[in-house]
Amino acid sequence: MATVCMLSTLKPALEPALELHLLHTALQNTFLTATGHNSQHIQGMKQISVEYLEAMLRCLLATAPSWARLHFIGQHLILWLQLQDERDRATAMRVTTSLLCFAVSLHPQFEDSPKVLQVGDLVALLGLCISDPVEEISRQAKEGLFHLYKILVHQKGQDIQEAQELWHTSQHQNQPRRILLYIHLATMGEAFRKILSEDQRRAFAERALLGIHHIMLHVSQAGVVLLYAILGQAGHLMGAEEKEIPVRALRKLLILKCFHQLPKELQRHSHLESALRNPSSLQ
Repeated sequence: MATVCMLSTLKPALEPALELHLLHTALQNTFLTATGHNSQHIQGMKQISVEYLEAMLRCLLATAPSWARLHFIGQHLILWLQLQDERDRATAMRVTTSLLCFAVSLHPQFEDSPKVLQVGDLVALLGLCISDPVEEISRQAKEGLFHLYKILVHQKGQDIQEAQELWHTSQHQNQPRRILLYIHLATMGEAFRKILSEDQRRAFAERALLGIHHIMLHVSQAGVVLLYAILGQAGHLMGAEEKEIPVRALRKLLILKCFHQLPKELQRHSHLESALRNPSSLQ
């Protein structure tokens, strides 16, 4: 892994095919080595492997900071963010958040970077991860989203220090975790709706639809909230009575997932209908 990390820093930059091979090698060494073993030695080796991976990804991004570069790296992390093993999932989230934190330090170099529609997909995926039952994964997903938000705000010409907080907890602190989760998802989705491009919002919506069809209920319900938020329809879920939010989300989920129909308030977004009926087309 040390050799892989060193190669990633070479100047001039490596050929794309070699970079891709290095990235695959580093990820496999981190996530596929000694899976299921809990000995102190194995865990120590895995910790070192994770640290090398984080360093390598930072080096790869630093060679040419841009949205395209961030997407190139991020698309290879997406698979690992969806692993069943919660320890590996937590590792993938840690690595992703670390990379996004580093990207913030490079934000001036993103100014002239062309917009990449897949940024919307990454934002939505991290949003779905907020619903993870593992508290640390949920927390780091929020942190990663805030890093992404700051870069996007800067690219819009706004002061990065004035980026609004995505998680307003003070006025909802007495709510159960489940309701607070939905409020966070809606707030986040609405905030990103204001700064993502139209194509990025569409990519966000498609990832949310994939989430709706996920086998795990907590992911499906998160997908509903994110879909409504990015389409500017979160008010249909939030309402005046916050305790009713989970019930409203579940009703919308039944319409979307079980009946393969768009609720009335979403029907003007006709481009979603075919994707709803054939979610495999979004893969």
